[in-house]
Amino acid sequence: MSDWQFAQENPAEQLAQLHLFSIMKRQAGGDIPFRITVKEFAAPPPGQRLRFFAEADKPLNQKTASFVPCGWGNTVFNALIDCVRLIRQFPYEGTSRRFRRKRQVIVRDPDSILPVGGTQHRDS
Repeated sequence: MSDWQFAQENPAEQLAQLHLFSIMKRQAGGDIPFRITVKEFAAPPPGQRLRFFAEADKPLNQKTASFVPCGWGNTVFNALIDCVRLIRQFPYEGTSRRFRRKRQVIVRDPDSILPVGGTQHRDS
């Protein structure tokens, strides 16, 4: 048992050490980078028997039944490989609203800005 685990007084606190991984999903539309975070809980969370939980940073299968890949295990490896299998198995079908990048708008003349869905009004 690592010394950091003794910092937890109550299992409901869900103290966890984070392990970060990355993987590139290769598919026809281009390579998609995924970041996977594995939480190593000091004690299994309430209702769980396993101490390691892995979760990716992007959803998969967005056009059919969108879900975020994840996995539980009794080691970092077991949780990570469950998550990686799902990333390999299901397609990444573009960005959802939650993960879409915002477009940057460059305005040279502040008086030419139009409100969204409206018309331009000038004070004269």
